[in-house]
Amino acid sequence: MYLTGPPGEFLGILADDPGNEMEFKAIHAKMRKDDKKEKLLELPVAREIAPGELEENFRRVKAEVRELVESEIKRIMPDPKLKGMVGKG
Repeated sequence: MYLTGPPGEFLGILADDPGNEMEFKAIHAKMRKDDKKEKLLELPVAREIAPGELEENFRRVKAEVRELVESEIKRIMPDPKLKGMVGKG
């Protein structure tokens, strides 16, 4: 699904699988503030995050995903049946 649009709006189109078609494929939703409802309570802090911890975790996960993708491409490319499933780009 691809989401785009101005702040507070979600737009997208879903792709279905052959033999498993979806009735509704397009999404257009808007978020709006309802002043009549009670104010939401602030969520409690589950734990404090040390400076740089979030960035460190992001970089670690990004590296792990990159390694996984590279290893899967190496596994798939020699197989003629699977090779066509790897996108170019």
